[in-house]
Amino acid sequence: MKEADPIEYAQKAFERNIEAIRKSKKKAEFSETWRKVLAYILKAIAIFGAIAVAAGVGEKHSQIIGIAIAVAVGIDQLMSNSKNLVSFARAAATYDALENRAVRKHELSLIPVIGKVREGDQSAREDLQRLLEELISLIHTQSKKIEDALAQRRIESLVVLELENKSNDNISE
Repeated sequence: MKEADPIEYAQKAFERNIEAIRKSKKKAEFSETWRKVLAYILKAIAIFGAIAVAAGVGEKHSQIIGIAIAVAVGIDQLMSNSKNLVSFARAAATYDALENRAVRKHELSLIPVIGKVREGDQSAREDLQRLLEELISLIHTQSKKIEDALAQRRIESLVVLELENKSNDNISE
């Protein structure tokens, strides 16, 4: 049985982590896109509805438009759409920056390692192993920060749905 090469394993782990970043970025971009579309629709209802009411449409139409505006604003607030849109946009941009940073560092750091390999320097393997470990650690640490921020945003979005009055919590104690 052939013994696994630690460099080969680390390189494949790095590639898997880069692919995981790309998948996470695509998920964040998808959420950002549909939330952006919803935000534009809701904002358009509110803006053009307000313009229609200000322009003096009939009383019956003003009431319907007013209800539509209230529903649009309510949906945005209830879903925390605007805040979540910003969170997913930040996550996508941060994943993109992380991928670029890791790939650039990998490519730039390989240049001296390749030079050492050509010269027959045995420390090249150690340098490459250290580089890959550093990059994988960077990806894990930064990805966790992004995931934690998104999880916190989801929790904050759910808090909006609470019907209990926080000031009444202390009364029962």
